[in-house]
Amino acid sequence: MFGTANIRNLMSAAPRTRLGIASDIINMVRTISTLLGTLATGTSLTLRLQYHHGSRVDPSLVPPADFVQSMQDLFFVCGDHARGPDLHLTGTEGHRSEAEIQPEA
Repeated sequence: MFGTANIRNLMSAAPRTRLGIASDIINMVRTISTLLGTLATGTSLTLRLQYHHGSRVDPSLVPPADFVQSMQDLFFVCGDHARGPDLHLTGTEGHRSEAEIQPEA
């Protein structure tokens, strides 16, 4: 969200002789962040596929219904993560019950 402003501040704080190094470090951190995000998403999707399929499964051979449910779980977690850290996927369906969902006032 604040990447552009932060990068501008970092680059303006670096001495002129070290701008290349500062730029390289920023790009390295950006690449590592992308790598970690992809790794976390892939691992989470694989775990949810195994949960819905009931066993270890090759992701390319998973039934479409299990894949869709697994993706819905991930979107649910990502959406609810922005609201707070109180989310746990422990139910049989991976979603909170209607009684747990409170309308926002």
